[in-house]
Amino acid sequence: MADTVVNEVLCFIQNHCSTHSRDELLTILGGFYHGDEILEAKMKLFDVVECHRGSAEGMPRLITRKQSNDKQKLDCQDLLALMYFVDGQKLKLPTFAAANLRRIPPFNPSDADVCCLASNVCDLRNEVQSLASLSSVVKEVTSIRKELAEMAELKKSVDQLKSMVLLHPDAPRTSSMAHDVVTVDTNENRDGTRDTVPQPQDSTSWAATAAQDLQQWNQVRVNVPKQPRRPVKVTGKKTADVASVKGVPRKPILAAYVGRLHKDTSEEVLTKYLTDEGMRGVVCKKLIAKDGKKFTTAAFFVSCCPESSDLFYDEKCWPEGAELRDWIFRNNGS
Repeated sequence: MADTVVNEVLCFIQNHCSTHSRDELLTILGGFYHGDEILEAKMKLFDVVECHRGSAEGMPRLITRKQSNDKQKLDCQDLLALMYFVDGQKLKLPTFAAANLRRIPPFNPSDADVCCLASNVCDLRNEVQSLASLSSVVKEVTSIRKELAEMAELKKSVDQLKSMVLLHPDAPRTSSMAHDVVTVDTNENRDGTRDTVPQPQDSTSWAATAAQDLQQWNQVRVNVPKQPRRPVKVTGKKTADVASVKGVPRKPILAAYVGRLHKDTSEEVLTKYLTDEGMRGVVCKKLIAKDGKKFTTAAFFVSCCPESSDLFYDEKCWPEGAELRDWIFRNNGS
């Protein structure tokens, strides 16, 4: 190990660490020296004391700090921690000398005013770095505010355009800027057509387009396919006196699909069962499975007179587990 090592930072610390507190030295180092000078002194001191690592228990280990706003402060703390450890263990160190006396602080670390000034300079430097990192955030916020303002202006213009369309439903609706507009469907009219409202693509303001003279607008209609009309069904009610023209009214019945019965149930057995329950005009037809399908239960088409509706829809008149629902008649010819 060399007897003399040239390093201004270590020279300053070696001459003051035994007489001044760690906080005072930390303030001076952070305010006077640059980050690369602190890092160089830290690496050199760890190289010098590496020969004592086996004999000195608890010696701080070398930590490589990542780049951040607090990197210089953390390197200073690592440097002072090792120097105070060596001083406390009475380990032999070389004499650290200064080749450039201008890189030695020209004041005593115990001078409170100077320490305060150095601390303020260090804090100011950190604040400037923080403001620099916030510049990108400020730009993003400004961009977002601009986009929100444009969206608010667009919503206001669209609301004005809707109001004008509602107040003047019969006014012509073609702008003089015919080559700069496209049409968008609005509400359907009674005759099956739709009115289209021009919307500018290259115009800088919707409000400017909406404020144009309505008399210069023309109405554009788009044909909409009409829905097919349902066939008309009329049931005659006049009593005919002429014998040659008579109607045959449908007999009102109650019809239902009845399922979940035992597969051995027959039409005669079900008809007798419902008749015994008090229903009149009962007709039962057993449904046959199509396409060769097989079911474990039986189903029926069941009908009766409307006078028996109370019994027909009474769950107490049907066997437990049976299911009943109205029969739906479909007119396949229309």
